Amino acid sequence: MRVKVSHTLSARFVEIAKPSVEEFRDRGVLVRIEARVPGGHTFATVVCSGAVDDPSPPDQVESWSADLILVATDGRPLAEQEEIRSAWLTIETVLQRVGKTLRWRFGLFGDDSVFSSTHLDVDLRDGAVLELTPMRSAVMGDDIAEIGADGLRAVADLVGASVDQPLAHELWRESWNLRHASPRSSLVVGVAAAEVGFKQLVALLVPGAETLVENLPSPPLELMIHRVLPALPVRSGVKAERRCPRPIRKRIAQAVEARNLVVHRGATPAVDLRSTLLDIRDFLYLLDYHAGHRWAIELISDGTRAGLGQT
Repeated sequence: MRVKVSHTLSARFVEIAKPSVEEFRDRGVLVRIEARVPGGHTFATVVCSGAVDDPSPPDQVESWSADLILVATDGRPLAEQEEIRSAWLTIETVLQRVGKTLRWRFGLFGDDSVFSSTHLDVDLRDGAVLELTPMRSAVMGDDIAEIGADGLRAVADLVGASVDQPLAHELWRESWNLRHASPRSSLVVGVAAAEVGFKQLVALLVPGAETLVENLPSPPLELMIHRVLPALPVRSGVKAERRCPRPIRKRIAQAVEARNLVVHRGATPAVDLRSTLLDIRDFLYLLDYHAGHRWAIELISDGTRAGLGQT
């Protein structure tokens, strides 16, 4: 059985001297890179493909791909699901490196996702070719939201008061959208969102602190939460010792530690990325609540809300 994955590189306005193909092996994967100008087009398309023969079931599932499922286009049941999955993970790890190196080496512009399209097929032992589609399984609850009967009025009030979405939330959304395509970047941006959110809270609540926050190096986030947050004149009315419940503070500290390993060693995130990003989101809405946005309490998790004494 041979498993082959093909990706079209996300890159715009690529000029080439001539059509070319390069093949090599990396970590047991036969890699093929092809650059050519499709008929009727002006600029080139770059396709990266990888193939593995007779894969074995995976010893363990990488956390970044734990929710991956493979769907057959013809509905055929996949008796070799685990073997195919193992090959896909092996190939994908290599091709992600190939695609990122291509964009870096030639200064190619493109979207956040390294590849714009994917094709996966399997040459089965009986000679048949099976086409598959890699998909992410939905995690119900991550993206469920509710707008109450008078909810839109609240938006009008915020806009009318010239209140914009905080930069920290913009950064968090960027990190969430990067979590599959670029886990390391996702974690780095997510932790930066938490740090920016805390600095913005200090600048908001302490008159004259904005310049200080902008120009002086900040202590570690965990230290600021532990020592600075209890002293701030928060608008939530929460007692000093309960303003950031210990469980969420501990998880934010773990996220910062994992981010540091990524930045300094290039390590793969040593945390469950999805859960970590949701913890950071919880922390940001906690900061919104302390900033005086009473509605933010509705978007804080039950556990954190209980720790605040606001259930």
